Amino acid sequence: MAENNAVRKLAEKSVAQTKETMEKMSAASEEATQVFRNYYSEAMEAMIAYNTKVLELAAVDAKFAFDFAQEMSSVRSPSELIEVMTKHSNEQVKLLTAQAKELSTLAQKHFLKIRENVVSS
Repeated sequence: MAENNAVRKLAEKSVAQTKETMEKMSAASEEATQVFRNYYSEAMEAMIAYNTKVLELAAVDAKFAFDFAQEMSSVRSPSELIEVMTKHSNEQVKLLTAQAKELSTLAQKHFLKIRENVVSS
């Protein structure tokens, strides 16, 4: 009888430990799922903002190209052609530099926000 009680107590202790372990694992799993949801949500938000900005910049680039084509259509001499092309090239470099900086700043802002949320989770 004493052996049965000892075996039963051991079994009960084992079941209790297993239950406790499962509860801890469940809580950790839920926490990890929540962190992932937050990260995924932030990443999607960042991607949407970045893609929206890329589309805005593409519209600016299209207008810039159209303006250049209009200006080229009114060229009357080779010297004027060189002047228009040089002006366009300089403006394009400035525009592309500003756009690259803007995209880089946006990406960095969202990356830091995501990293902060992941680290604080």
